[in-house]
Amino acid sequence: MNMKISKVGLPPFSNDSEIKKIDVSQGEDFWILTDKEELYHWSTILKNLMFMQKDVFDFSIGSDGTAVYLNNNDEIYIRNMFFNSWFRIDDGNYKHKTISICDSNTIFTTNDHSDFIIGVYNVTDNTYNWEYVDELHYYYDVYCAPRDQSLWLKDHYSFVYRYINRHQRTPLTEISFRHLKVLSEHHAIGLDYKNNLWEYTIGTWVLIRRNVKSATINYNGIPPSFPFPFSVHGIKKIDVGRGEDFWMLTNDDSLYHWDKIKQEFVFKVRNILDFSVGPEGMIVYVSGNGVYRNSYGGDSWNKISDGRSSRSITICDYNTIFATDNGNHLVKAVYDIKTNTYDWEFVDTSSIYHQVSCSSHDHSLWYIDKNNLVYLFVNYFVRVLKSEVQFKQIKSLSALHAIGIDFNDSLWLYTNGTWTWIRDNVNNATINFNGDIFLY
Repeated sequence: MNMKISKVGLPPFSNDSEIKKIDVSQGEDFWILTDKEELYHWSTILKNLMFMQKDVFDFSIGSDGTAVYLNNNDEIYIRNMFFNSWFRIDDGNYKHKTISICDSNTIFTTNDHSDFIIGVYNVTDNTYNWEYVDELHYYYDVYCAPRDQSLWLKDHYSFVYRYINRHQRTPLTEISFRHLKVLSEHHAIGLDYKNNLWEYTIGTWVLIRRNVKSATINYNGIPPSFPFPFSVHGIKKIDVGRGEDFWMLTNDDSLYHWDKIKQEFVFKVRNILDFSVGPEGMIVYVSGNGVYRNSYGGDSWNKISDGRSSRSITICDYNTIFATDNGNHLVKAVYDIKTNTYDWEFVDTSSIYHQVSCSSHDHSLWYIDKNNLVYLFVNYFVRVLKSEVQFKQIKSLSALHAIGIDFNDSLWLYTNGTWTWIRDNVNNATINFNGDIFLY
């Protein structure tokens, strides 16, 4: 089974919080500092950002996962021993202003005079010995590379250099950078003051993306992905057609689409009850006054319903749509190319359909009934029970392939008659045409 699971989580920030800095060590071990000076850590088990500390001025993550932070009182703390245990490690003789850690043994800082300082761990007395590296030149920021422990720095003009010794440094840019993350003397990323993201490899800077607020890169050279905007809170539903053609419905009934070029979610329409994405990329949504589909142009929507009310919807492709009305009856719409309209008719008014999901591979129809049990709809008289456990959400690919979330927020995968547990603590999930699962 080939399955990819991608993160689409939201941090527990207030609406007026912004990301000040992100950093990552190995894999997806990333940390976030907000402009409220709050430090968060991504739990790969809980799939959530965990609040760690307040009043954090700067922080850094070592290649071994060691986390250090600098508070507003110029004090340095290291996380050690326990989940949220922090121990002070500075000696009180320096006014530290920025920090960069190579690993648990070596830490670099700059002070309020832009001097260069090093802290080296002494295992005998379990302390760090601090001393000046250079007091003569300006070090606005320093960056330790985890692969080879080479040092990069920014001067008071925000130009970038590779540090060799106190007498030698190699200029690496002719423009100013506001942020760097380095992996080695030959590999780094940087953000300039126009919010352009650059990657440096073996002497060459290459423009990667514009309009980037913050970025980091892990030990393997892979930047972690943050698909959902941090200013949007409360996801009601996510859906995807092919690839990463993401759409998102929020709790304030607003619909967003992931723009792969801009690398951000773009607002599309509000006052949405439900929506669905077809395998060819067509979108249908239900609002208080009917069913709409996207048409010519990115923000052009045409009403396709016949006046009856709808509360949920699923699209097989542009030819076939299923919906439920306010009485939870099953309704079907078929496209008529001659009139360029959809013909709507009841399929079943005797049963209760809380949610329906049309499979993009074979147009089989799954649904959740009034008891929250999952069925495969065969016809008006025949339907096949698929689970004895109650589910609150399903998304199907075929009669033999689907995903579902139960009321314990556990994600399950159905293949060829078998339900397989995938993960707990999942609020929402979807599956694309290729079988890749994306979850929140």
